[in-house]
Amino acid sequence: EEFSVGFGPEVFTAGRDGGGTVFNLRLFPFGGYVRFNEEKTVELESGEVVNEFEALPVPQRFLVLAGGVLANMAVAWSSLCAAALTLGVPREVSMPGIRVEGASDEAFARTGLMKNDVLLRVGSLDLSAPG
Repeated sequence: EEFSVGFGPEVFTAGRDGGGTVFNLRLFPFGGYVRFNEEKTVELESGEVVNEFEALPVPQRFLVLAGGVLANMAVAWSSLCAAALTLGVPREVSMPGIRVEGASDEAFARTGLMKNDVLLRVGSLDLSAPG
């Protein structure tokens, strides 16, 4: 009866399909669900009365259940892509040299270095090349 992406109040209804299923987008996009009308029953050849979902063949039931999972994955992927396009993708930029941090005050006094100085060369060893 209903296929919803998200929870909470309806934000947008995309309409109904031929079988009467309503497709909704809800306020909190942290999940989703498929709701069946439990009152619609079907009598199987064996005489057993089950709801419409239980009467579906196993592959169709699997597709129905997978639909919610796939919708959640699509929302998550879309959210990540939107964040990457608007905020950028973090990347590490190599800086030349070695930053001096965490030494004692005595070591700073003996060497004449200050906190956050960057060493580019120690003796004949060149530290300016990244990596």
